[in-house]
Amino acid sequence: MAIKCNHSSAMCNMGDYHHDRKEYLAAIEYYLNSIKHKNRTAMNNLGYLYMNKKEYRVAIRYIEMAMNNGHKGAIHNLAMCYKQMRDYDSMVKYLKIGVDNDISESMHQLGCYYGNPDNNERKDVYLCKKYMMMAYKNGYDIGTEWILKYCSDLDIYIGLGEKIYKQIKKKVVASTINIYKN
Repeated sequence: MAIKCNHSSAMCNMGDYHHDRKEYLAAIEYYLNSIKHKNRTAMNNLGYLYMNKKEYRVAIRYIEMAMNNGHKGAIHNLAMCYKQMRDYDSMVKYLKIGVDNDISESMHQLGCYYGNPDNNERKDVYLCKKYMMMAYKNGYDIGTEWILKYCSDLDIYIGLGEKIYKQIKKKVVASTINIYKN
């Protein structure tokens, strides 16, 4: 019905429905029909579908199409596609574009990238703190587990502020106690 009525948002929603159910051929059909009507969300979602299928070149084509049509979230998805391809220079490039476009997820991912203790080549405590603080101040939940895991190694709690660090630690302890209560 959505296709017959040329309703691009409905077609995109049907694509999402089939994508969630792992009915990829149906999802692709709905997304492509929505894309014919210039639906940038369908472009992004089709790229995301192909990224999850590890068909990266096709994924990049649709994600870039969405990005070039003004879909801000596509910037971050393009970075994540490059991350899966292990093209870290391109990943960082698009994460920085995401940061410039005020995308909290990109700020967080850059913080994780620079703070990852396994990332010996590019580990940078200062940049880790900088991007994690940007994400936090932008309302992104930077993840209590991440902070507790990496703060002692990187001394990030100084950048977050000792008060915030203690609040986060208290929240994790409280949630752990609630798990045991139930």
